[in-house]
Amino acid sequence: MRYQNNKNFSKRRIITINQIKPLNNIENNNNQNQNIITNENLNSDFPIYRNNIKMNDKDLNNYEKEEIKSMKNKEKEEKNELFLKKKSTKKLNFAKNEIKQYSNGIKYIGELDKNSHKSGKGKLILSNGNYYEGEFKNDKMNGKGKFTDIINNSIYEGNFIDNEKNGFGKEIFSDGSKYEGNFLNGKRNGKGKLILSNGSEYNGNFINDKIEGKGKFKWNENKIYEGNWENNCLNGFGCFIENNGKFIGFFQNDKKNGFGINYFYHSHNYIIGYWINDKIEGIAIFVNSDLNFKICNMKNNQIEKCYNLNNEINNMKHSNEYIELKNFFNDVKNNKSFVDNKMKLGNLDL
Repeated sequence: MRYQNNKNFSKRRIITINQIKPLNNIENNNNQNQNIITNENLNSDFPIYRNNIKMNDKDLNNYEKEEIKSMKNKEKEEKNELFLKKKSTKKLNFAKNEIKQYSNGIKYIGELDKNSHKSGKGKLILSNGNYYEGEFKNDKMNGKGKFTDIINNSIYEGNFIDNEKNGFGKEIFSDGSKYEGNFLNGKRNGKGKLILSNGSEYNGNFINDKIEGKGKFKWNENKIYEGNWENNCLNGFGCFIENNGKFIGFFQNDKKNGFGINYFYHSHNYIIGYWINDKIEGIAIFVNSDLNFKICNMKNNQIEKCYNLNNEINNMKHSNEYIELKNFFNDVKNNKSFVDNKMKLGNLDL
């Protein structure tokens, strides 16, 4: 040790920073008879050096703050570690990445509950090569997940309930076609959108994996049908639009069957009548753009005999019936709502 003379002290020690411990009750580790340094007896007459540089009161105060801050940070880190440790023990006894092999060739890699049931996140590989990655509960596929079907070349991503597709999901097939919508017990049910590999698409209702209910189908060759469906076929009232015109009326098994009206774009002519298997049969009314009427007898889609009704029509041109009839043809021409057209078709007295 080094000593210096001072008017207050005949001898005094010079203490380096390595000898100083935190200022709250610091003791000498070497068990030597040395003084305890506290805030009370630390003064300018007792110089302290850090890295051989004399520290003033301000430096010492900053150092003390750094030491206290360091101690608090360490205490906070210890509390965080203890909290995380306690939280991990409350994780329903899940064991991550457990491997479970079944006698039927099925393999599971993932989390298990305390009863060794699939629960949490994992991967299930079936004996045929198909596999599922996602959430499990009660030993079954439950929650969000992705199922890859090697056999049918498809991938489903969405919600599962008890090993079945249930709720909203997306399904993609190897030929490029895809479906996005609702599922029930593994089948498409409810609202959905189906896009085929050739570009055709359907947007509407499904029941048991089939197009059924109301929906709109767009073919890639500029054909559109909007209306009722049953068993993947046009069934019921709807509107079918193609290049040369449109038909508004009733369908059965993809064919015009029942009462309807055909409108032709180029000639602006109309045919009102009754169709059987896509062919008009019996009495039909032909109307041109000037609302000149002819009644014709049709057989196998061919005209057998016609009668001109221009005189009768001219006599009723100023009547309410004529105005309603004219408005009806304008609605058909301008593609007004199908519901309105259906109501008007039903009210026509032919």
